[in-house]
This record gives sequence, structure tokens and C-alpha cells, in this order.
Amino acid sequence: MIEVSDLKSVRFIHPVQPGTMSGGWLKSDERATPKGQMLNVETTQGFRPIPYEEVQKHNTIDDCWCIIDGRVYDFTPYLSRHPGGAHAIVAVAGKNASSLFHSIHALEIERQKEMFCIGTVMQQLPPSQRETEKHLVALDCHKWVTALVTNKKQVSSDTIVLQFKFPEKPATGSKIKYKTKVGLPTGQHILIGAQIEHEFVVRPYTPILPATWEEDKGTIDVLLKICGPRGKFPAGKLTSYLDTLKVGDNVQMRGPNGAVLYHGNGQFTVRGKTFFANQVSFLSGGSGITPVYQVARAILGNKKDHVQMAFIDANNTYEDILLREEFEKLAEDPRFHIWHTIAKEPPKDVEWKYSLGFVTEQMIREHLFGPGPTSVVFVCGPPAMIEKACYPVLEKLGYVLDENVFEF
Repeated sequence: MIEVSDLKSVRFIHPVQPGTMSGGWLKSDERATPKGQMLNVETTQGFRPIPYEEVQKHNTIDDCWCIIDGRVYDFTPYLSRHPGGAHAIVAVAGKNASSLFHSIHALEIERQKEMFCIGTVMQQLPPSQRETEKHLVALDCHKWVTALVTNKKQVSSDTIVLQFKFPEKPATGSKIKYKTKVGLPTGQHILIGAQIEHEFVVRPYTPILPATWEEDKGTIDVLLKICGPRGKFPAGKLTSYLDTLKVGDNVQMRGPNGAVLYHGNGQFTVRGKTFFANQVSFLSGGSGITPVYQVARAILGNKKDHVQMAFIDANNTYEDILLREEFEKLAEDPRFHIWHTIAKEPPKDVEWKYSLGFVTEQMIREHLFGPGPTSVVFVCGPPAMIEKACYPVLEKLGYVLDENVFEF
């Protein structure tokens, strides 16, 4: 909409304001359900009651239902047109999306979503779903948000874990004090940005925590391997800068981002394509281990998730292996198999039972799953390793890039 006050001035007015701010030219529907209020099925006319169990089944990019304030919406035809991308809705498909919806959208958008309403929830939501209505999501894929350093842990001579927290604030127009969740779907990464000297530097990082919505306490843990002399920026400019941060310092974050999304129980979405896999292989090098750790923890944290995983982790030296003890603990679960390979001999006091050298065809045959209708491989690591070592061998074994071989 445009207002013209005179021939020399043109004012552009956005239809809605960010978040739940008032303003804009789009008028709200007075009949819309108040935010956070559950509808009474018996008093809702024109909509069929839908059991919650049925809603849970519609959780893919090809069949995407969500619950908002007690109503059920079929957003499948809208996914390709959603300004925030299809993955933002698919991440809560089959679930109660009330908290996420209200924390991002203006009240004026209430009317627009009603064209997709197909019914109301027939029964009360389970406690874990009702609790999400008391949370606000911190991350925003469209703008930078401030994240504060709350803890800094040295895990090895050249590796640290930074914990970040987002400032809490009540929802606009609400008397309820909402708790903040990070809002990072499993398989996704974030962008971290910081002003370094005269340049705003941005790099992607996959947090190691949280791995699921259930363990999301509003903090985010990022594993950093520091390359080069500490305190300088010769290699990995942003990572080296992050190493200098102290508790109380802040950076900018944006997300979630990424091509891979894990919904649970073997269901993945990669670049808009949803599929099922019960045999998942991982092949990573160096810090490429972090998305593997995130997805593996999400799967192993659910006893009802029967996905089998196999993982080859390649590094230059024994000391370069990240999260070694954490992965050894995960490997106690029979659903997860790990195999290390290092290019150089390990220290003499280390009892090494794994491989020496680069990733080979024989190694992949022995320690990863073979190709099949429900078998996929995810790779993450240095470009030279992926393009020269991983892809050629996987293709030789019958895998097809972008069909059952994907990069985080």
C-alpha cells in the first residue's frame, strides 16, 4: 500500500510489522481466535473434530498438518509460497505450532491462515505439546539476533565449547512471561556473525546442543577447534575471534539454516524432499563431526527410533579427533557403530584399534551400510576429502549423489 502526501513524497507501508508488533495496513480479523486460547470443539461451527493421533500422521512435506490454538491446518499447498521456506513449517508438521507461529507472525496474519483450516483437535494435547505454548523461539532466519556468552569450556589444548543464551523478553501484548527456546530443528545449523576490525564476518556452525526440542533449554553449545596461533586470525578468522570472547560478550546469530532436517523415526527432509531411511551412514572429517553428533544424539535419545547408524570419522592425528569420549559413549548403544581413521601414528601410550591412513573403498565397505531403498549416506568435511575421496568411492559402490548421498 502507498500513501501519497504530495507530489514529492511517497511513503511505503508494509502490510504488517515484525513479530507481534502493531501497525501496518492489513487489518486483523476480529473473529480470529485470541492468541494462546484453545478452541472449544463443541462451540466451533463448520469444522470437523480431528483426533490428535490423526494429526501426528500428517508430518511430511507432501502432507503437512499443524495445530495452532486448537485448530488443525493443512499447509501442504502453501509450503512453496511460505516466505520463511517450507522447512520452517515442516519442522512442526504433525505437532502443535502455536508458540512458533505467535512468536514470529503478526496478529494481522491470523486471518490469512484460516483458509487452510480443516478442523479442530478432538482431544487435549499431550503435556509436552501444551508446554510449547509457553515458549518463544529465539532464532530467526530472516534477521540477526543477539546471543550472549554464558560459559566457555576448554575441552582440549585447541578446542573449546562456547555456550550462548538469548535475552528473555515477554511476548508483545502478553502478561505471560514466556521462556525462550533456541528453536533449532535437528540437522540444521546456524550462522554466527561478528564485527572483526573493519569487516562483518559470517560463518556457519552446527551446534552440538540442543539436538532436540525436548532438551532445548534456551542455550546453545558450539564446539570450536582453534586453528593457528591463539589470539590472531591467520586461519579461521571468525573461529579465532570467538576464542577471544569472555563470558558476557555477545555475537550475532541467525537461523536455522541447512539442507537437512531430521523429523524422527527415520524421516528426513533434504532440500524439500522427504524420505524414510532405516540405515543411515555418516562420513566426516575434522569439525564435520558436529552435525553427525547432533543427529545421532537425537536418534539415540528416542528409544522408539529404530534407525541403525554407521559412522566413519577421518582425522589427521589422534589429537584431532573431536568429541571422542562422547562418541564412544554413544557407541554403547547397538544402534550406533563408529570407526575412526587417522593419517598419522597415534601416541605410543594409546591403544589404537582403528585404521591408519585415508578413507578407502574397503573401509567404507566394511564399516558403512551398502546402498539400498532405505539406506542413505550423509557427508561433511573438507571439500578435498568429500570430492576426491568420498564421492568417487560411494558412486563406485552404487550410491547416487543427491538421491541417497547428501552433504550436511
